[in-house]
Amino acid sequence: MHNLAVSLDGYATGDGQSVDAPFGHAGDRLMRWFFETRSFRSMHGQDGGSTGVDDALAAAWSPRIGAEIMGRNKFGPQRGEWDDAGLAWRGWWGDDPPFHTPVFVLTHHPRPSLEMAGGTTFHFLDATPYEAVAAARAAAADGGEGGDVRIGGGPTTVREFLAADLVDSLHVVLVPIVLGGGVRLWDGLGGLEERFDIETATGPSGVVHLTFTRRPKTATASREIAADAAAIFELIADPAQQPRWDGNDNLAQAAAGQRVHAVGDVFAMTLTNGQHRENRVVEFEEGRRIAWNPAPVGEPEPGHLWRWALEPLDGGRTRVTHTYDWTLLADRQRMAKARATTDDRLRASVDRLAGLAESGR
Repeated sequence: MHNLAVSLDGYATGDGQSVDAPFGHAGDRLMRWFFETRSFRSMHGQDGGSTGVDDALAAAWSPRIGAEIMGRNKFGPQRGEWDDAGLAWRGWWGDDPPFHTPVFVLTHHPRPSLEMAGGTTFHFLDATPYEAVAAARAAAADGGEGGDVRIGGGPTTVREFLAADLVDSLHVVLVPIVLGGGVRLWDGLGGLEERFDIETATGPSGVVHLTFTRRPKTATASREIAADAAAIFELIADPAQQPRWDGNDNLAQAAAGQRVHAVGDVFAMTLTNGQHRENRVVEFEEGRRIAWNPAPVGEPEPGHLWRWALEPLDGGRTRVTHTYDWTLLADRQRMAKARATTDDRLRASVDRLAGLAESGR
């Protein structure tokens, strides 16, 4: 999400949106800083414009974007079912919108896609944030121009994607005005700052830029083990051994004879809750590295990964690093458990592995 302007009292758009007033009673006050930059003027074939921090951040709006997701009220002022005027509406941006990518418009009233000049096509979806991200990622990958998905607004849509924990980077512009009404951004997002590293910069126009960068969606633990790398790796690459060192107490049993030998191997595991998982190996170097993506049997992979890396040291010792990576996880029901998989949980697995390897059991 980029260039989302918010008033001092937390409103990202005003009341009374109409064809002639995209931001309602806020007019152009929220976005005036942007309209005055060199980048904005250049987009419209005009010379001049401000430079400095405002322009530098404004210019970061488009690189590497392969698809956009926006709410219906960013696309237009219509509400409810599409009437003739609504179906004739082609957005605020003219025949050649600035996106030049697929744009997914979230609405409870889907309609046929709308193809515009310059590579922009509006697709109208009744979808959850997770479903919308999946569709946008697929479109971005197909386009080949860039893999990132931009959440374009408005504030209700941005709030939903933040609540769903689907935003990796957020640029909010605090504008020194008071609107007194409209649509607020931050409601229901208490504690959001705990998920992001936040930096601020003041622009020459008087606005304050806040950039939110997601803290890594990973947990890691590492230690030296007084055992040979080959012996340690055998305990990891043989799924039947994994329940013995699992510090999450999540793995119950795996059949013998599933020892992993290459990328693409799949091994089955039964969990302590009785569920079954298939684990597809995505990284493999004998004695050094192994990683797999788990998934319920017969279902798509939800997007998290377990990795082990081994570094042989002098004296028959080995540096072992265990990582859980849920950067690509897009299943809301799994988010709470992913967050609960901390460094300490992984450290418990590494310590149990060390006990087995050092004892030779």
